[in-house]
Amino acid sequence: MSLRTDISYAVLVFANLIPLLGVIWFNYTVVDIVLVYVIETVVVIFFSVIKIFFAQKESNPYTQILGKPANTVSRFTTAAVFVLSFAFFTFVQLVLVFALFKSGGTRYGFMIVPVLALFASHGVSLVINYFYLGERKNYAPDDFFLRVFLRIFITQAVVVIGGQFVVIFNSPMVALII
Repeated sequence: MSLRTDISYAVLVFANLIPLLGVIWFNYTVVDIVLVYVIETVVVIFFSVIKIFFAQKESNPYTQILGKPANTVSRFTTAAVFVLSFAFFTFVQLVLVFALFKSGGTRYGFMIVPVLALFASHGVSLVINYFYLGERKNYAPDDFFLRVFLRIFITQAVVVIGGQFVVIFNSPMVALII
């Protein structure tokens, strides 16, 4: 590993420790933590749009838009469809969070530190891994749909499973284990 990838990993670990430290020292609730990770979906979408525009691999001919290769027009179209699709999924995540965890006591001001840490983590990774180390050469603009969809699917599954544990054990803290 190089110093550049070590920096990227260190920022990633730090960003993911903040919610844990928030639970231990600042009384973050289950809803607070789940909201941070739902917001991380928005952060991932933001950085994925940047990656769509700078991806250097040619698109799969079977998934090209209107049969054209990945050019600027199709990148804009890909990004627009990407954002609209995942905005819907993120909305569903938020509905699940509020429905399953009954989040009446959420303090939204607490989110600034974890959200900034997530932006820092994904931003450092973008600069170091995607641009400097050339990861963008391995991706086509349409590659990000499946990657982000899988991430959202896993996040929603964890929210639903966590919600079921909250109902079964009648304790929101059980969901933190998941």
